[in-house]
Amino acid sequence: MLARTEHWGLMRSGKAFDYAEPDPDSICVKDIARGLALECRFGNQTADGPDGSPVHYSVAQHSVLVATHAQRLGGAEASLDGLLHDAAEAYLGDWPRPLKELIGKPLATIERVVELAIIERLGLKGVVTPGGGELVKWLDARALVTERRDLMAGAGESGRRPWVSCEGVEPFPERIEPWSAARAESAWLDMLGSLWVDLGLPFCGECELSEERLIGCGCGVLLCGDCVAGHREICDGRVGI
Repeated sequence: MLARTEHWGLMRSGKAFDYAEPDPDSICVKDIARGLALECRFGNQTADGPDGSPVHYSVAQHSVLVATHAQRLGGAEASLDGLLHDAAEAYLGDWPRPLKELIGKPLATIERVVELAIIERLGLKGVVTPGGGELVKWLDARALVTERRDLMAGAGESGRRPWVSCEGVEPFPERIEPWSAARAESAWLDMLGSLWVDLGLPFCGECELSEERLIGCGCGVLLCGDCVAGHREICDGRVGI
């Protein structure tokens, strides 16, 4: 007899993530950063590098690219919108757009539920838009055509086929230089921390990452749920809500 199907998986942090009913408490910023940094765009089908080696172009780097342009045009809130617009892909993977359209509503529904869990965990209701607002969607399209120009094979006939969904969209002038997974992860986390400060949002005094529900220690430090236990072991201050 087959065992009952389980819909959860272990994350890098050790947390269990339930794909059927995502619990905001199972969301961890470091899990998001790691997942996005290791997840490559375009179904891992970018062109070879100049030396013929595989190119690693991650969702994390794509998100930083969109967020950087969003900040120039719309400020810190728009930039945060851009940085988190694909955050659900840390848990679900980056499905190529044509495949997303074939699958349709079932995948879109799961994505939205995960996006909302992330937003709730980070305390960003009303601050960011699930999947990104109109500015981010436009910049996402510009990033897409830029990535095609700089990272996709285009010598053959199939490579010259137009992308109807991006017709008339102009690429960014700067060329993309792919980052390693480690650099992309660090850049994504650094940008999140910088935006958190710019927006005056609270963050954990231990790991410096953002959380919705911070716990105050008697020593005056605010802590996220992941850091409370370790802090309690070394601090004489009383930990309380």
